Amino acid sequence: MKNLVLIFAVLLAFNSCSSDDEENNFSESSNSNSLNKIMPLGASRVEGARPDYESFRYELWKDLIDGDWSFDFIGAENDDAFYPDYNSASFDKDHAGKGGFTSEQILNEIDIWLNEAGKPDIVLYSSPGGNDGLQSLSFSKAVLNINAIIDAIQDVNPNVTIFIEQMAPGHSDMMTEEFT
Repeated sequence: MKNLVLIFAVLLAFNSCSSDDEENNFSESSNSNSLNKIMPLGASRVEGARPDYESFRYELWKDLIDGDWSFDFIGAENDDAFYPDYNSASFDKDHAGKGGFTSEQILNEIDIWLNEAGKPDIVLYSSPGGNDGLQSLSFSKAVLNINAIIDAIQDVNPNVTIFIEQMAPGHSDMMTEEFT
């Protein structure tokens, strides 16, 4: 998690200069005026299921607030879990994550999500193909789907920056010898 935050902070430093005059935009609107529209994209690691299973989004959001960055999380999905306010701000619950989704399911939804959420400047693509592997689906098909997802995002914004997270290990109770 800390590596993702560090890498993300470096990206933001190169993409924008934040000043005290800029305000963080935490709007749920698809017409965000934020300097950095960030789309968290993926499956359960993005969606989360608080309090049982945490997404990375809340901790990243707090780190970005602490850095005084101008940003807005965007996505067609909205987290209904409770998150405490931080530095007098309410958590931006927008994202594009659906627990259990395979690369094909994300591909089938990506155009809808992009249409509803707006054009992202940054996409945090979490564990692409992870659920494909858990379901023993074709690796080659997952790669084709992931490439098509990236193409769809770049069609909306050719200058988008996409971070692709290395697949994380599953919970220990699901990591059978077959999966490891």
